[in-house]
Amino acid sequence: INPCAFAVLVFLLVGVLGAGTRARVFVAGVVYSLAVFAVYFLAGLGLFGVVRSFEVVGLFSTAAGCIAIAAGVLQVASALAPDLPIRPAILGSGKRRLAPLLQKASVPTACLLGVLAGVFELPCTGGVYLAVLAILSEHATVVEGTLYLLAYNLMFILPLLGITAGIGLGIPPERVNTWRIECRRALRFIIGVFLVGIGVVTLVI
Repeated sequence: INPCAFAVLVFLLVGVLGAGTRARVFVAGVVYSLAVFAVYFLAGLGLFGVVRSFEVVGLFSTAAGCIAIAAGVLQVASALAPDLPIRPAILGSGKRRLAPLLQKASVPTACLLGVLAGVFELPCTGGVYLAVLAILSEHATVVEGTLYLLAYNLMFILPLLGITAGIGLGIPPERVNTWRIECRRALRFIIGVFLVGIGVVTLVI
């Protein structure tokens, strides 16, 4: 569940809906989701291969566990104190680069947005992904790790595809965005607790 990717997708589909048909909403949403999938899967596969090749699994697991715990604490803190100056969100520079693209309602733009969102939203999702990669690097073969990464990233984009389907079938994107904003603090708290938990597991196992 990735609030940062939700936000970019909703604003993209608002533009597509205003400039085209609902069929284009489905196409743009799926293209965006697949672009996010490709960035995360390839990045994860590359890091998984590097860690195993250089035999730094122990060091990587320790670093990933500490990063996951720190990210989890930050998520919980931002949920409890919304005015916190440091928050797990797309950085300002990333937002500035995404903003002009959100005004262009096209399929190529959706693909580019998916790639850029996958890179810029790492402050939101990097902690859990590093922890997952650490666990896979230590306990899975290359084939198993690749299959698990495929499964992880397919699950990662399922909510994006669900939002696309909902808006394409007639749910107003404004309602989805309102729900996203209303649930943001609760999601951050839940994700934060999960991150701390998976970080501890990564350090212990």
